[in-house]
Amino acid sequence: MVTSLKLADVVAGALGLPPRTVVQHLRNLQKAELISFKGYGRGAAHMSPHDAARLLIAAAGSDFVKDSLTTLRGFGALLPIRTALGEGQHITLEDHLAGLLTKLASEASAEPGSGAAQLGHLDLSLVSVANIAAPSHAAILRWGPDASSICFAAQQWKRPITSVGDYAQLVKGAGLIREKHLTREALQAVAHSL
Repeated sequence: MVTSLKLADVVAGALGLPPRTVVQHLRNLQKAELISFKGYGRGAAHMSPHDAARLLIAAAGSDFVKDSLTTLRGFGALLPIRTALGEGQHITLEDHLAGLLTKLASEASAEPGSGAAQLGHLDLSLVSVANIAAPSHAAILRWGPDASSICFAAQQWKRPITSVGDYAQLVKGAGLIREKHLTREALQAVAHSL
């Protein structure tokens, strides 16, 4: 099990961010009681997949550490929108990412040839507009050998997006579009620490 400071160190390494930056994101989330906190040292709280998902979203999606909570609220609460496979489940991006981290951790501990399902290709794109007056967050999760995807967005969006180009068409005139990617390797590094 990993403590909060160790998790911050792992997230920093996985994302290529300065450790002090991720520790500040961690502190912002702890202050808002969005990350487990209990004591220090051996008595410190062990981090859950939900804690890791929250820290990943805040650290990867924020331009500045002061934006940790805004970023987590903007991306974490997104719901899947209707896709060609049918109606999306009503599970938030934050919950879905926590589940993926759990699955990646179990893949790592599975015996080779055990028949444990492998996710194959995996990446997560976080996209938003820079114009704070017009927040429009979305996320695209791709996985598997055929790079199937699921889009997470505000529920008023009825049309799924599969690329940043699709997103740009929906937010015409919004200005600069931010795009951040979490690779399978980054997600695995965090999952393996849990």
